[in-house]
Amino acid sequence: MALAVGLMSGTSADGIDACLVRVTEPGVHGDDVSLEVLGFLTRPYPADVREGLLSLSVQGTVQEVCVYNFLLGRMFAEAAEEVVRGCGVEMGEVEVIGSHGHTICHLPEGRGLHGRLVSSTLQIGEPSLIANECGVTTVADFRLADMAVGGQGAPLVPYLDRILLRQHLRRTGRPGLALNLGGIGNVSACILTADRNRHGDVPVFLGFDCGPGNMLVDALMRKLFGREMDEDGKTAFAGRVCESLVNALLQEDRFIHQRPPKSTGREVGFLCIYT
Repeated sequence: MALAVGLMSGTSADGIDACLVRVTEPGVHGDDVSLEVLGFLTRPYPADVREGLLSLSVQGTVQEVCVYNFLLGRMFAEAAEEVVRGCGVEMGEVEVIGSHGHTICHLPEGRGLHGRLVSSTLQIGEPSLIANECGVTTVADFRLADMAVGGQGAPLVPYLDRILLRQHLRRTGRPGLALNLGGIGNVSACILTADRNRHGDVPVFLGFDCGPGNMLVDALMRKLFGREMDEDGKTAFAGRVCESLVNALLQEDRFIHQRPPKSTGREVGFLCIYT
């Protein structure tokens, strides 16, 4: 068993999530991992930091990216120290920290540059600072590593969903589906398909971004109500579904109709089209 800290800042840019978990070693299947959550917290970004991050994705300068990269590195380290301390654990007992960072640009479809089609993604929150301040081995650049081998770089949560859904499949014999409503919505599915080389069906896993999530809700709340979020969905529950807007999104949006694998972000233009 090992203690690990996970750090995350999502597309909504509302704060840093930090989680301390106890992880068992994988079994014979490679995905028989047991996770016990020991502690979790969210450190909301100060208003000026949040506005700076949202602006950075649209019109940030190289100098601003540089400064925010180190600022977030220190803030991520502080979040890691706080969640560990809150569980009564010493940082020296933690074996590894995994840090996603904060995405400021995600271009999986690629842009033409000097005769090449270049796919790219960029996260900030300097992992070297986290490692140094916490004194713990820190793993990062997950999206970059995925894109380096031809992946979309997003979503990342299907990796965990794969473990949980395969365990669900073995227990129940039934396929499973998980929907994650973050700043961007993504779906993970574990289904059964026939294998001609084996007797019976085998599990096949698929995960991809499916469209805008809280990112769009937050933008509409700021524009229409002057609030940062729809807490507990109270505003949404008080209204009614605008069928024409839903139909426009489902029928006209190019990303919705794009076949997976696919991923998206603020750069796609959901906010420009629908707000």
